[in-house]
Amino acid sequence: MVEVDLRSLRCPQQFVQFKLALKRAQGDHRCLLLLLNTNTQEFTDIERYLKKQGLSYALQRQPSFYRLIVEI
Repeated sequence: MVEVDLRSLRCPQQFVQFKLALKRAQGDHRCLLLLLNTNTQEFTDIERYLKKQGLSYALQRQPSFYRLIVEI
């Protein structure tokens, strides 16, 4: 599993880095664990992209951030 911490980034950098990490994980056929800000709009963009790509994911809400696990 590849872990990527994107909490220090803001949109659009967070979304761009998310897509880059997803592309790298897809090349290696591994799971991806993302640590994301709790900003609703930023996560909504990421969630919409995952649904459009048909990827399964699990979201774990922590008090100050999200843990997003994407199955490749």
